[in-house]
Amino acid sequence: MIHYKVHRFVAILLLLGGCTSSAKGCDQCDTLVIATIGSPEQILPPLVWETVGRDIGDQLYQRLAVLDSGGSPLDDQAYTPGLAERWERVDSVTWRFFLRPTNWHDGQPLTADDVVFAFEAYQDSVLVSGAFGSLAGIEVSAESPTVVRMVFATARPDQLYDATYHVRVFPQHVWDSIPRSRWGADRSVGLYVGSGPYRLAGWNPDQSLILERAGSTANVERLVWRFAGDPTAAGNMVLAREADILETIPDPSRRDEFLADGALRLKPYPSGVYGFLGFNLASTGAFSDARVRQALVLGSD
Repeated sequence: MIHYKVHRFVAILLLLGGCTSSAKGCDQCDTLVIATIGSPEQILPPLVWETVGRDIGDQLYQRLAVLDSGGSPLDDQAYTPGLAERWERVDSVTWRFFLRPTNWHDGQPLTADDVVFAFEAYQDSVLVSGAFGSLAGIEVSAESPTVVRMVFATARPDQLYDATYHVRVFPQHVWDSIPRSRWGADRSVGLYVGSGPYRLAGWNPDQSLILERAGSTANVERLVWRFAGDPTAAGNMVLAREADILETIPDPSRRDEFLADGALRLKPYPSGVYGFLGFNLASTGAFSDARVRQALVLGSD
């Protein structure tokens, strides 16, 4: 198989004026409703595989640093502070991250031990997180309560990306007493303590999930995810004004239907997602001809 990476652009469908405010003239919305296809099995970061789970987790939990929208993962200047207010390269395989003062939503201080705990969970073969392979060989330790040391197995250009993108940090004091083999069994709201702009307020699996504002960086008081069973149902939520946002138009044949609605707007935005195109080199068909494969690669944006 031959693979190549393509930087993809995705589009979000917005209901103009759909975010309602309880007070006229208020420049902050009360509630934003997001329609999604399917519901997350989990929102605890190392257990998340679905896109919707990652979207929700990004509002609850934070990374050490954030890759700028549209930025290259290999560009060390394309990252802005997250839990780490700054970082430095010690040598070709070692980085040091300096944490900013941060509290968990329950008031407990976030420390370097929490970062170490989160990385170890992502690297645990019991959990087999989506980033398990990417984090192999990375050693993380706490030099002090506010300094994290990270050592990579080899020198490579994507170290900062692997150090910051994959892992959302979650609290050791909440999860350390629970065997990791049982982490996915309990969906009690009180377990999902984060440090992000929102806190978990309610979760009804297969129906909806509610986040409420927890910090000054959140512009919307409440975020509501409504889970639809299929693409048609998700699209109909927006058309019926039961949701304000749908990340993608699931059925391209309905594009004109959505765009004909004057209350909706299609907004493209850059994404850090990569797509892969594979060719079966053992095929006796058209793909067996190298010129055909090259033409498809060169003809793809």
